[in-house]
Amino acid sequence: MSTKTLAAKAATNNLFVSFLKDIFLGWTKSEAIFGLSLVALQIITFIFNPESPLGFIAGTTGTICVLLVSKRKLSNYAFGLIQTAVTIYLGLGVSLWGESIENIFYFVSQIIGFAAWRKHMIAGDVVEEIEQVETRIFKIRDWFISLTGIALFTAIAGYIFQITNGTQPYIDSLTLGISIIAQIIMLMRYREQWVFWFVLNLVSLYQWVTLGNASLVALYIAMILNNAYGYYQWTKGAHK
Repeated sequence: MSTKTLAAKAATNNLFVSFLKDIFLGWTKSEAIFGLSLVALQIITFIFNPESPLGFIAGTTGTICVLLVSKRKLSNYAFGLIQTAVTIYLGLGVSLWGESIENIFYFVSQIIGFAAWRKHMIAGDVVEEIEQVETRIFKIRDWFISLTGIALFTAIAGYIFQITNGTQPYIDSLTLGISIIAQIIMLMRYREQWVFWFVLNLVSLYQWVTLGNASLVALYIAMILNNAYGYYQWTKGAHK
């Protein structure tokens, strides 16, 4: 085996080890129990309602992703790529145009977010072997811009979805508008993303309840439970 091949193999192994450390290190006992409970919710839901294997994959990877986001861990983007790809497919299957466009946007932003966060990682506050992203806090101007943008987008996109026979056009456009703002805020490392995610998750929960996808219902329940935890963690990061 050549020197270059050995070096490449070593680099790959180191990257994989770093990835695993980022996922598993830095959790307190209570945080680990909380996270495992949310993942267990997905597994139990699928056991009792195994109609959508893809929904189970999206729900499980999405749950892991938001838990890692709450801990400000860079590895969240790997799980986000899987979750968004599967949810795009599911959304197109039931004519949720806004949900599908929303997840296409998420998919692209996983790559952008990874690059943006990587420049702003600092030593973790639990153990020195992990890093967490730096966080920031909204000003009044940021609230005004964000809320105005969501209102205008909902009105325009809702009308377009309605004339193209989309399912739940104005709810769909509202979730799309909130998701775009929330994702941009997340990429910019603002704590207030969690407020927008909470509203979005409530609306998305209603959507998937009416459409009968149990795995995605369980996903959004897990996300709602995770919102308060994420807000708390990012507040600590901002003050630090």
